Amino acid sequence: MQPTVNTLPTKALPPERLPGDNHRAPQQHLSGQPSGKKRLKKHHPIIPILYLLCMTALLSACGPIHTTPTPTQMPHFEGQEVSFTTEDGLKIYGKIYRGGPDLAVILAHQRDKMATQKSWQFFAELLATQGYTALTYNFRGIGRSEGDINYMESEIVKDTSAAIEFLQSQGFTRIVCIGASMGGTSCMEAALHHDLQGLVVIAAPMSLGEPTKITMDDLKALTLPKLFICTENDRFGRIPKHTQLMYDNSPQPKQLKFFTGNAHGTELFYTSHKEEFRQLLLDFLEDLR
Repeated sequence: MQPTVNTLPTKALPPERLPGDNHRAPQQHLSGQPSGKKRLKKHHPIIPILYLLCMTALLSACGPIHTTPTPTQMPHFEGQEVSFTTEDGLKIYGKIYRGGPDLAVILAHQRDKMATQKSWQFFAELLATQGYTALTYNFRGIGRSEGDINYMESEIVKDTSAAIEFLQSQGFTRIVCIGASMGGTSCMEAALHHDLQGLVVIAAPMSLGEPTKITMDDLKALTLPKLFICTENDRFGRIPKHTQLMYDNSPQPKQLKFFTGNAHGTELFYTSHKEEFRQLLLDFLEDLR
């Protein structure tokens, strides 16, 4: 039941003015008085108090006011520097972006001008805002990571395996590996030796040289959910053919997406396909939750 408020008879109040109004409200004149003279109106002192009481009751009945967060209110997740050691004794440096305890995502970088973990930084931050924990790292011989790297005859799968084992040591049991170019090849090889929840291969060759080499039998053994991504005219000519071959020879569940253009790997983030590319990755991860 709404409270009853008794008021004294009063004269009509002047029109309400909002803060910041600079114009004057139209003057009201009594009949028979000159238009150039103002007449002050006196109100009973209880009127403002009654007005505030009524407004307070009205707002309480309406309940709390909810506002939609603006982009500037979104949380920002700083990466925490971490390191872990490979089976051959090299220290690998990376960053972990902690967003949630359920699903962890490894982001393995490509070579060329995208050849550092920074190529994944903004996507790792995005994943953290979505409740995932993301791990980026520099392959051996890159940045502060120890060792030397030979892109054609490397053992970078040991780095990816060490990243998986690091996340397991942090309590994560559900891990997805997303890799671009050589990072994708490394993720495929690691998936053959670790129990992963999902695998995303972006513009990856089937071989980086022994021991990082994917065979037809290896592809048939990749029974986990998979997503293969490439551009139709990837600037490394063999990559589209390899992508189609990997998709055709791997078992379900699997997805394949070709984008137009010649961007390679995470260069897709800087093309007109960036929004669709990003959403494709997010949708894949969401299906694994």
